[in-house]
Amino acid sequence: MKRKLDFILIVNNLAFIAGIFLSYPLWQTNRSFPVVPIFEHFPQLPEFLSQLPVIVLIIVLLAQLVLKKRILFIISLVIVSYLLAQDLMRWQPWVYLHFLFLIPFCFNLKKQEKALAYYQVILFGVYFWSGFYKLNTGFTNTIFVDSIRQIFNINLTKYSNLGYLIAITEILTAIGLLFKPTRKLASFIAIFTHFIILLWLSPFGGNSNSVIIPWNLMMIALIYFCFISDKDQISFSSIKFKNQLHLIALTAIILPAFYSLGYWPYYFSFQLYSGQGKSFYISLADEDFFNQDEYFNNSCYNSAYINELNNIKLSTWSYRALNVPTPSDERIYTKIAEEICKQSTSAEFHISDKIIYTKNSKTFSCKNR
Repeated sequence: MKRKLDFILIVNNLAFIAGIFLSYPLWQTNRSFPVVPIFEHFPQLPEFLSQLPVIVLIIVLLAQLVLKKRILFIISLVIVSYLLAQDLMRWQPWVYLHFLFLIPFCFNLKKQEKALAYYQVILFGVYFWSGFYKLNTGFTNTIFVDSIRQIFNINLTKYSNLGYLIAITEILTAIGLLFKPTRKLASFIAIFTHFIILLWLSPFGGNSNSVIIPWNLMMIALIYFCFISDKDQISFSSIKFKNQLHLIALTAIILPAFYSLGYWPYYFSFQLYSGQGKSFYISLADEDFFNQDEYFNNSCYNSAYINELNNIKLSTWSYRALNVPTPSDERIYTKIAEEICKQSTSAEFHISDKIIYTKNSKTFSCKNR
């Protein structure tokens, strides 16, 4: 059992470090894409020390592989918490999962199976909510159709409802993980799903979100260690509310239910290519548009519905500048608009309640934001 937890730690930490390097501009504060702190006057380090937290985090993550001291894990969680508070753009699903996967090592685990049960519960929540939040037309009509076209060069626009099978399969996979008779089958389905995602992320698939490659590889390894290995299988009936670690895991998989009520973050709800969420657009005249950097200028969004100005989709800009999508959070939109208005008072902004622009999107300007 201890050896299995050691493997989980190695996979988690190396994938976390790889994700940081693949999105390194995200972890900088001196960048063209605005930093969005959790509150307006959040204390920032001097510029010459701005990279210190992430450098220390990487060093600590590596040290944990050798020393495995509880204090090192507590330090890493404190640093990640600071980095998340420093910039809402870092509220990515893979960052949140790496954070959750470090928590068991902060406890004195006399019984190693308690930690394994913790990981099993978290993984159940990931697949359940990932499937649940795909039960919408944004996923079937956009994400599903586009991904099939990119991977297999097949146009399923007329059959977009087939996308619901993906969502239902993820939910059934989660449920299958709960029961020993179906656990291995569900595990193989989950692993197959991650291989399809990796194919989509490859040059054959045409998707550019390379930062989630380490995350998907990690998920394959965790499914193997937690559900497929014949040894040390844990029953979900062993989960106890009185156990602090198990209570944390149960809380983590209940909280995504509050996203629909507006009380839990988008990506912390395991919204993984769900097709839900809002999208944000920036409109600039030529003289202001050409004063921006290349990442901004290469993020144009063509739509007959907006206007004849230069229109930028915020998520495309964040992909190009930071290699991550934009979390669906109006605090981010407000901060971006504030920074853009410092350079161009004639800018217009559009918030759509869909992941693509719609005619009923909310429009505002620097004067009436």
